[in-house]
Amino acid sequence: MSSPRLATIPFEHVEAELAAFPLASEASFYLSTASLEPLANEGRKGELWRAAEKYVLNTLPSVPPDEAVALRDQIWFDSPNTDQKLTKAVPLHQYLRRLAGSYLDIQGRPVEVSKSGVDVRGRAAPEARLRWSWMCRALPPDLLRVARGVVDADGDPFPLNPVIEHVLRDRGFAETHLHLGASPDFSLAWAALMHGLTKDESRHSDFESLGAYFDHGRELGSWLLYAAVVRLVLAEWLFAGRPSTSSLKDLLNFACNREGRRLSIVECNRLATLLSEVRRGRWDDSALPVLGSSPHQHLVTRFARARVLYRRLVGPPDMFRDMRTERRALRTLYKPENRYDIYSNDPLARIVGWHPTEAVSPETLFVRTALLYIEQDNKDSDFATLFWQVIRIRCLVYRHVVQRPLTPGLQWFVRFFARIKPLRKNIPEDVLTSTAAQICGKDTGLRSLEVRLGTEEGVTDCLEKIRRVERAIFPTDKALRLGLHRLDKRNRDAPDEEINETRRLEVGALFHFSRKRGGGWERGSPNAFGLDHSYPRTVRLKTGSKRLKDAGNPSGFRFARFYLEQRRHAQALVSLFQKYPHTLRTVRGFDLCTDEAGIPVWVMAPLIRWVRDAGRQAAVHLRSRGEFNIPPPRISVHAGEDFVHLLTGLRRLDDSVTHLRLEEGDRLGHALSLGVDPQAWSDRAGRVVITCDERLLDLIWEWGCYARHGIGVCSERLAYVRAEMVRLARFIFGRSYAPEDLMDFVEKLHNEQCLRAEGFPNNPTLRVRNLRRQKKQNTEGDEDPEAQGQQLLREYLGDEKAWRRGRVPETVDLRNIKHEQAALVELQNGLRRKVGRLCLTIEVNPSSNVLIGDLGNFVGHPLWRLRPLVPKDDVPPLSICIGSDDPLTFATTLPHEYQLLFDALILMGRSHDEAMKWIDEAREAGMQARFTLHQDTTQLSQELKYPNLLGWNRPESPP
Repeated sequence: MSSPRLATIPFEHVEAELAAFPLASEASFYLSTASLEPLANEGRKGELWRAAEKYVLNTLPSVPPDEAVALRDQIWFDSPNTDQKLTKAVPLHQYLRRLAGSYLDIQGRPVEVSKSGVDVRGRAAPEARLRWSWMCRALPPDLLRVARGVVDADGDPFPLNPVIEHVLRDRGFAETHLHLGASPDFSLAWAALMHGLTKDESRHSDFESLGAYFDHGRELGSWLLYAAVVRLVLAEWLFAGRPSTSSLKDLLNFACNREGRRLSIVECNRLATLLSEVRRGRWDDSALPVLGSSPHQHLVTRFARARVLYRRLVGPPDMFRDMRTERRALRTLYKPENRYDIYSNDPLARIVGWHPTEAVSPETLFVRTALLYIEQDNKDSDFATLFWQVIRIRCLVYRHVVQRPLTPGLQWFVRFFARIKPLRKNIPEDVLTSTAAQICGKDTGLRSLEVRLGTEEGVTDCLEKIRRVERAIFPTDKALRLGLHRLDKRNRDAPDEEINETRRLEVGALFHFSRKRGGGWERGSPNAFGLDHSYPRTVRLKTGSKRLKDAGNPSGFRFARFYLEQRRHAQALVSLFQKYPHTLRTVRGFDLCTDEAGIPVWVMAPLIRWVRDAGRQAAVHLRSRGEFNIPPPRISVHAGEDFVHLLTGLRRLDDSVTHLRLEEGDRLGHALSLGVDPQAWSDRAGRVVITCDERLLDLIWEWGCYARHGIGVCSERLAYVRAEMVRLARFIFGRSYAPEDLMDFVEKLHNEQCLRAEGFPNNPTLRVRNLRRQKKQNTEGDEDPEAQGQQLLREYLGDEKAWRRGRVPETVDLRNIKHEQAALVELQNGLRRKVGRLCLTIEVNPSSNVLIGDLGNFVGHPLWRLRPLVPKDDVPPLSICIGSDDPLTFATTLPHEYQLLFDALILMGRSHDEAMKWIDEAREAGMQARFTLHQDTTQLSQELKYPNLLGWNRPESPP
């Protein structure tokens, strides 16, 4: 009997993907589509639909062709309109306007789909907002908003229910889970990218990523730069030229002969080739012999030539007679301090006449004007074709960084998150922080903002990150005098009390330790046999070659190389607290995130405990000086988020709680394994494949729960667990061990003294000495029974054979192990009670969980079991708080997350009062569980100038 894997594919996602295909697909770019042809069986006219149908069949297998064609007719050709001419092509500008109108009203509010001919436009409802949120994962929302004629097209794309808005604004809410690197909105990131392409640091390979558009992103960087050049040419044509015709020849002559900037013959020829290639959507093969001998060299040369041309079109910065104004312009160019500086650095800003008082970005001004120009009988011109090609590249870049639905698992997320780097590297962290505050609802009641920063190896780098976060919200007096910290237009016109309320926003930073397993996983090309950081030997491609940097460990211990790297980061934070204890006013905690499946808890636990002890001693030091209002830092850890087997997710979560020594006030990130219905999960999974060592660790943990915590279990399950533990231990380690020995091994694995005794991480000599002593004891027959756990630890850490056998896949058929479902229920309930007794709060990020966990919709989210509307008697509800996680990656904002949950409750049939009560409880839990401190009028950065020179006890260092 087969075991089907069921994937939930929301209809709204299918609808959005088909709608986006003419504007955001490689096929439409290669075909240079400027209109949609209804006669699909006429030669090239049908190639776009054939490509779309292939995409639907490959990525949306549950959609039959008949339904796909019906959806296409409705979305592309407006089939409900009986006046539509059957053979007339639909121009893209008309299609975009109609598409935007089917999702939004003129004020930018989502609208319902009319099912009965009744006009329901303008009446937003839960289904309309849900439908709009799926569309925002397919196309940039600012494009649809400008096509719809929304005034502030770059504003918040997610309007709230008035009641939700009033509750958030009046009572306040906290952002408890936000990674700063993914906080910019796409409009800001696009403007920064357009400026960054002029710099030498930009490379054609910046967008390479497995599964990305244009040959895994290899060609995306070059096409992006080409589109940036065309974008400038079209903008200058619109705002400074615009003759009667707009052929390719006219555009080229205009661009080459601009007054004050005439291009040379060579530059004109290169621009002509570039425009032609973008118009056709394909490279000019006749230029290949000149560009180089290999495809890689072709791309390098194309990118270099296009950048020279781009710089030539951008030109030098404008010079001013007023020296002070000139200095400010140069400072804005090289050191932007707010989002308006980022917009002004966009090369398009000077052409379109953008000014900081504008309510929209330069890109929006350009698109708005171009659409009006195309509508004036220019829909078939070369201008229109080039414009839609530029729009397609922008849409593909958006889809490049926004996590695609139906790509579950943290490894997909890691890939999408890494793609943001070329976009955000030209945005300073203080601008990212201020943007994060704006996106998370600074004007909608945000009271507390926690941003998560990456760790660094140096104290100075960590300190500079903290200062930038503080400057973003609390500018120095000097900055205020110079006017560098400019408030936005709304705040400039706001009363003083409203501005003071904004400045009272609590801001804190959490340094997060990012777990990366190596072995090619981050690049999307994992090595076979699990050759990553877990391999306890050196990996070479061939004898005498260089060692691989992201696989293997020269010291002979699992994860030793990764551990030593993270230890340097931990040392920097420990030194930071010792030298600058006042940083605790901003550094409010630590986070352990990312690949929980690739880096186990035992690797990071000594470092997390070390840093937390240093933070506690810094708080004690401040108390000794009379500062009693700065408590020690807290911990938030991603756990139970990504798992193949639910038992594995529960075990990793409990390991985090136990071995990181979480306390009251700490938080758990995601913790989906606590809310997943075990029976439904087992029925859906059928059978799973995990490695032998993961299965053994799961069963050891389960046995420990029965032995130590009194979890109920049937005799059949108990016998099965014991037999499987003995079998797997014999297979991996070569001999049988009692369950008590295996439990002792796991305890020693999480004990830094035991790790140090074995020489971990970089003392292989000690390990050799222990092996010799062990061999001698075995020979003499005086083996110590109490040393079985230490022997297991020794073999686990450094024995290559044990590693190899542990990586062997093990199939767990849940259909034939009926008692496993009941065991999962009991273990999950027991772990939930433990989390409740410790008063831990769970950070729920709804959109993140839906995409990474492949949940399909918000109605089936595990959070409803974590905190049900009607509590069950046997398991008490847990405290949860709402966060946005990565706004750009998941196309969301924090207020929008509250709105999505409210809408889910309504769609589940709950009343308005029930939904509001649940939302208010989650909002209040976030305020109570926040790590930030109340900010006084003191400028925090002023107290971080001089290090603390007074001695105080240092925390015990880990291995």
